Amino acid sequence: MEPIIIFKMEISIIIKALNEEKNIERAIKSSLNALKGFSGEVILADSLSTDKTIQIAKKYKVKIVQLMNACDRSCGIGPQLGFQESSGKYVYILDGDMEIEKEFLKKAIAILEKESKLAGIAGTVKEMRTVNMVFQRRKEANDKPIGNVDRLEMGGLYKRAALLDVGYFSNRNLHAYEEAELGFRLMSKKWSLQRIDVPAVKHYGYDTTSFGAFKRRWKTKYARGGGEFLKSAIGKPYFFKVCWHLKLYLWVIKWWVVLIASLALVGVIPWLLKWFLIASVAFLVLFFLKKRNIKKFAFSLVSWHYSAAGIVWGLFSPHKDPAMRIPCKVIKK
Repeated sequence: MEPIIIFKMEISIIIKALNEEKNIERAIKSSLNALKGFSGEVILADSLSTDKTIQIAKKYKVKIVQLMNACDRSCGIGPQLGFQESSGKYVYILDGDMEIEKEFLKKAIAILEKESKLAGIAGTVKEMRTVNMVFQRRKEANDKPIGNVDRLEMGGLYKRAALLDVGYFSNRNLHAYEEAELGFRLMSKKWSLQRIDVPAVKHYGYDTTSFGAFKRRWKTKYARGGGEFLKSAIGKPYFFKVCWHLKLYLWVIKWWVVLIASLALVGVIPWLLKWFLIASVAFLVLFFLKKRNIKKFAFSLVSWHYSAAGIVWGLFSPHKDPAMRIPCKVIKK
């Protein structure tokens, strides 16, 4: 017999934030506006912001919960922190630099109510800043086909029952790929996900150069997310699916291994290094001809090696039980 789940709210919107004083008011206002006509709550899950994020949020009718330890900060911890303090039948995750579109929730819930094994729905995303190639790539990625998908990137509305079925909402250990990890867990339990052709959010991001974004992501440990994702999947039914998802960066790591082996064996097998270099140069020439743009060519190469290094870093990062309650303090009920 399945346990009876009691919902105090129809919808819980969780806003995860860290130093979002420039954006948080927009995120909160849009969330409160989107909840009109519903029994709902807005929860700000704050990762110990040091700017005016909390001060601004206190002006609004939202619940504010905050991490106890700055060392726990990650992309995956915000959704889970908000989830453990929420009570909605449906849970929406929104980044602090996003703005939710008013009509999305109504249309998404209408579909979720009809399909019993549909765990979550996302809509289309509008990138408001494309000042660097990181966000330009994200914009291209967000222009994905509508229909059944294996993950809801850039926010989505989920059934609480589905999240409870897979143990937890978001993996607190992940500094990236938390949506993909959740999607793969849900699909392993026969739940499905869908993206509909309805505007869901506007994403504002941050202003920086393309290579400045790499520096920022390394500093915030975002870079190691791929390795943490891979580590979390070891022994799981979707392990090889994760490997396929990260295949490009795993191939780069293999390239490193062959390069090191070729250099180490140059005195024994001299032709190995020669042919390895010939093959590498041939690939680079073909890739450049495909890109036909030196800036995009250089960015891609740096991005590949940067992400591959992050996978190695993440594989050796410590992991905590993702279902364990996160220590926090309630700043405003």
